[in-house]
Amino acid sequence: MGGDLRSLLRRRIYFALIATAYLIAVLAAGSLTPLDAATTESLLAQANELLSTVSLSPLAILANNFLAMLLMIIPALGIIASTFIVYTTGLIISALAGSQGLPALLLLAIPFATVYGLLEMMAYGIAVSESALVVYAILKRRLMRELRILPIAFAAATGLLFVAAVIEFFLIEFLNTVPAQ
Repeated sequence: MGGDLRSLLRRRIYFALIATAYLIAVLAAGSLTPLDAATTESLLAQANELLSTVSLSPLAILANNFLAMLLMIIPALGIIASTFIVYTTGLIISALAGSQGLPALLLLAIPFATVYGLLEMMAYGIAVSESALVVYAILKRRLMRELRILPIAFAAATGLLFVAAVIEFFLIEFLNTVPAQ
């Protein structure tokens, strides 16, 4: 029994890591997409509007990211939703980089260097892999088995998002105290 559990856990981690790598690649593709001035302005306005409400507390950040994760865990549709959400986030990075005259890869690296971006991507990777695994379970007529595992994956992803939200909030708070030059 212990070997079966280890094997199942190993496969889950493997699928989640593949999904995480896919999402990071999609994020990078979005951030490296060249944008015209009008698109840049529109994306920055949307991002500023979202940031004005989301950055108020760790709970607001968690709620925003949790909603994205809920869309990503929908069987089959979650893969499409995650691609759209993460690519759009990459486009916002591209717009910000272009407006500040900074390399997009630098802005892309910051969330990963401060850990919260990696934790978010891992949570999203768990959700996307579960989206695919539920479809696979339906096709193999093993849905009931999958539905027993789904809450565990959901809790793990939620836990990662919670930790990421706390880190992100305190990073935003710290950056708000640093005087602009």
